[in-house]
Amino acid sequence: MFTAIAAFECRYQLRSPLFAVSVVSFFLLTFAAVTIDQVQIGSIGQVFKNSPFALLQTVGIMNLFGIFVVTAFVANAVIRDDETGFAPLLRATRVGKSAYLFGRFVGATAVAFLVMSAVPLGVLVGSLMPWQDPEKIGPLVLTHYLYALFVYGLPTVLFMAASFFAVATATRSMMSTYVAAIGFLVLYAVSQVALSEPEQARAASLADPFALGALFEATRYWTVADRNTRLPELAGDLLQNRLLWFGVSALLLAATWWRFDMRAPARQTRPDRKGVDATPAPTPKMLARATSGASAGASARPS
Repeated sequence: MFTAIAAFECRYQLRSPLFAVSVVSFFLLTFAAVTIDQVQIGSIGQVFKNSPFALLQTVGIMNLFGIFVVTAFVANAVIRDDETGFAPLLRATRVGKSAYLFGRFVGATAVAFLVMSAVPLGVLVGSLMPWQDPEKIGPLVLTHYLYALFVYGLPTVLFMAASFFAVATATRSMMSTYVAAIGFLVLYAVSQVALSEPEQARAASLADPFALGALFEATRYWTVADRNTRLPELAGDLLQNRLLWFGVSALLLAATWWRFDMRAPARQTRPDRKGVDATPAPTPKMLARATSGASAGASARPS
């Protein structure tokens, strides 16, 4: 059941206009950053445009911009059933909580990861264009792109997806989820400013879910030649950063599963258009009182 739900969610999200627009936008932006001098993502200095340092920095920064895209996919996965009225039918089936919740999460997160994969793809395609200045483009090394995708991209996308999937599941509100995303961005900016002192470099590298701090710390004393050819080792602060945020993602998913109730209705009764609460359904006691009152009135009426 889990596989079927995940596959359905993946197919549904792949057919949405948001997926096509997001892939094209992220691809073209990074493609332009490599092929057009006037477009630049981050500060790469004198290194090659497709160097390991520039590639990792681009992926980290674009992941930051991808927060709202990831949020849209994972929040839609859990809120959509309530908005379409399919949720009551779903609760009447034998679909288990784990299969439903994690199937929806995995399907939506896989599509979000595909969107963010357009970033290294844009760098790769852009570096192969024939009009490129050979002095600004380094050799093509596929392992650099795989490293950027799975060491920098995947853990960050997983954390963002788990965070806002948890918010969407708890609030059942797309607006509240987007507000939480904005709040996260503000908190991230504040934390980076607060940890900007040199003696706080290690704390800053660990507290950055996008691993940009870990990248800058690992390459602080590298020469241009090092940044053009070397990848930071998956050890030390970088390894701890990736494991830390992977663990946070797992905890968020566990908390989401624990709080989620398949049997409970997702929403309370909405107020009507005039702002007055809808009339509650009559209870047995209310019906009994109304019946007895009507009988008493009928017996007291003169013939």
